[in-house]
Amino acid sequence: MLQMFTISNVDASVLEQAASIEPYDYEDAVQYLSALPNHPDIIITRDKRGFRDFNVMVMTPKEFINKVKS
Repeated sequence: MLQMFTISNVDASVLEQAASIEPYDYEDAVQYLSALPNHPDIIITRDKRGFRDFNVMVMTPKEFINKVKS
């Protein structure tokens, strides 16, 4: 799995930036901001609503698996 995916780092800078983003959900902002330096193709989450205003493709785990299968 580690060869297929890039694991993003979360540091103090990411946490501080996420706290300043309004009106987003803090945890979603942390995920988004930590992924940005790696230029993500997609974020996989069970809560797509939290990412609707971010500039990245978002899928649920089920949607992602169906896409990979096809």
